[in-house]
Amino acid sequence: MITAAEINRQKMDNAMTKHAANFEAVMQQICDSFYDLPAPGSDYLKWGHVGSAEHVVTELRDIANFLKR
Repeated sequence: MITAAEINRQKMDNAMTKHAANFEAVMQQICDSFYDLPAPGSDYLKWGHVGSAEHVVTELRDIANFLKR
């Protein structure tokens, strides 16, 4: 017989597996979008792109620090 604790554990494991897959998808979207920004040396590179890159890095650093807690 399966206990309530075992059912709860399975639900928790399933939820974390789902979130891990979503995390991978979001990280791939971030990487794709970041690398779509104009590269250094490109005639299309503007200061706004540099600011966007800085903002992304700052936010990701905050997320990384959050996850370390």
